[in-house]
Amino acid sequence: MLRFQEKQLALGITLEFFYKPGGPLDVGISYRSGINMSVNNGQVAFSVPGGLAANFPNGTLSASLPLPAVTTLGLNVHPTEALNVVLDVNYWMENIRYTCI
Repeated sequence: MLRFQEKQLALGITLEFFYKPGGPLDVGISYRSGINMSVNNGQVAFSVPGGLAANFPNGTLSASLPLPAVTTLGLNVHPTEALNVVLDVNYWMENIRYTCI
């Protein structure tokens, strides 16, 4: 078992738009900004059997986890009240990130 203890705060932006014109088609679009989560000198503790302990030393960890910006387009077609056909498309924008320090 890995026990990791560190606190991190990162801020981002989410924008959403939903349009329901009254016919059989509903449309939604969403944008979530990319952020970069990072940890400096986080404490790490492993709980492993004694024979494996030398391969999993306790200590500190510094790491970064970039979360990409995502744009989502959703379509819902409901030709009858009992039938919905849904399409959801996500586009990841890995080069667009905001760093919170």
